[in-house]
Amino acid sequence: MILYKYMSFDDALLTLNNRTLAFSHLEDFNDPFECTTLGLYDHVISKRNSNEVLQQKFSRKYLITCLTKQPLNPLMWAHYADSHNGVVIGIDVNKAGLNDADKFIITADCGSVTYLSEEPKNLNRCSVEFLNNVENLTWGKDKEILKQALLNKMHFWKYEEEVRIVKKISPYISTYHIPRQRKYNFDGQVWQKITPGFKPIYTLEINPDAFVDVTFGLGSYRKLRRSQEKETNTWNPDNIEKLDRLYNLCRSLSLPVFKVDKDYDRWGLTRKNINI
Repeated sequence: MILYKYMSFDDALLTLNNRTLAFSHLEDFNDPFECTTLGLYDHVISKRNSNEVLQQKFSRKYLITCLTKQPLNPLMWAHYADSHNGVVIGIDVNKAGLNDADKFIITADCGSVTYLSEEPKNLNRCSVEFLNNVENLTWGKDKEILKQALLNKMHFWKYEEEVRIVKKISPYISTYHIPRQRKYNFDGQVWQKITPGFKPIYTLEINPDAFVDVTFGLGSYRKLRRSQEKETNTWNPDNIEKLDRLYNLCRSLSLPVFKVDKDYDRWGLTRKNINI
């Protein structure tokens, strides 16, 4: 199965150069209602506090990467690929090891997000004891709880056609803020923690053969190749270098490169193979 990752141009350079895929904590996602379709048995605790506790517990025990099913979604390009100036990378999830149930608690085959028009009325409720052992869940035993916690989203997000792969990181990674950078080796995988700002990102080394193709956004070429400095005719060498670096990475990985174009007949996006 081929899934896609939307990203900025700079992130694409890092992804292909390092042969990695980025994972994040749930609390750093852009949906404030992540992990809010669970509840606690203890009715003394307010719903707000219950949701916040559950969200943090799941967030600190698991990492998630978010992929999508198609590379030509205009909203995805706008929201996740630098307003059509970024890149989409196709990933063969099997070659990347993302369907290995021994390494991921939710694999790509099981990770399709369900979009709900309203909050579930009959919530699966958790005990405080469950909360304290949230890192011990398994897909076989706790599938419904995991789906409700990590794979349910509001219908407003339906356009994303999201597939999540979830990694259990406890007890190997136990802190959020420190250290800011560190390499981890566990479950036969190599992880690198980086903190470019205030939010940590964890990159997983994957098989280079897992990368399938690269697609430039509508504005990627224009922004990089034709970018000018201060309304002069001076080319920006940094931008030109970025474009050449990405081309060279694609050549080294034998990846086909596509460029998004407007399809006026369909009133949508299409992509064309460009010879590099």
